[in-house]
Amino acid sequence: MPTIHAVGHQSGFALPAVLVVLLGLGLLVASGFQSSKLELESARSLVASIRAFQGAEAGMALLESGSWSDSTTGIGDGVTLTATIDTLWISGDGPRLERRSVRAVVTDPRGRRLARRQLERLWLIQLDGTASAVAGSWSESIQPEP
Repeated sequence: MPTIHAVGHQSGFALPAVLVVLLGLGLLVASGFQSSKLELESARSLVASIRAFQGAEAGMALLESGSWSDSTTGIGDGVTLTATIDTLWISGDGPRLERRSVRAVVTDPRGRRLARRQLERLWLIQLDGTASAVAGSWSESIQPEP
């Protein structure tokens, strides 16, 4: 005849322990996804900032060579350039001082701005039309996007 053992009161700690372990693993997975999302956003922001700088540099080269045709132009891939030339000073019978600037704005396909960069340089324009950059006048500004 089989022996029957009386079952006493058992604490049953396995289920809560498994639930705590599953909760911990879930938190690790969620934090991994969040970390990956932040890393991807950071990389996209860096790429957009670099594209804006390169676009502004290209626009400045066009502006300085006299090849710029319009005050605002799109160069593709979501990059739009805006150029301005401001006369800061005019001598009565001599040269004039100009500030030439190019702003590059990078947008995503939905039209949201990702990055903005602006390059500026001062130029001394002689009466005969020759231009020379003023030493140490190059500046760059980076505008963060929300």
